[in-house]
Amino acid sequence: MEHKFPQIKPHPFSKVFRPRTDQSAITLISLLLEYTPTARLSAPQALVNEFFDELRVEGVKLPNGHDMPALFNFTKEGELISFLAFGKEEKREEV
Repeated sequence: MEHKFPQIKPHPFSKVFRPRTDQSAITLISLLLEYTPTARLSAPQALVNEFFDELRVEGVKLPNGHDMPALFNFTKEGELISFLAFGKEEKREEV
């Protein structure tokens, strides 16, 4: 005996979250919750997503004025994350 699951229409995330929710947050969530495993973001891909770009800005501070913890230091480790996420080393221009 085979069970038939009901067909449910997807509900857009833009209607699930508050109207002021950043579009990049909604995009990241939808990529993380992708049903098809091969289309779903991996953890390293999620870490290098544009949603987290502001954490990589040099000199950025926490809301309380303290320095950002080393957790968000995307230097040598960030290059490794980029390699794991995209399978290639990205050449960065020297400033």
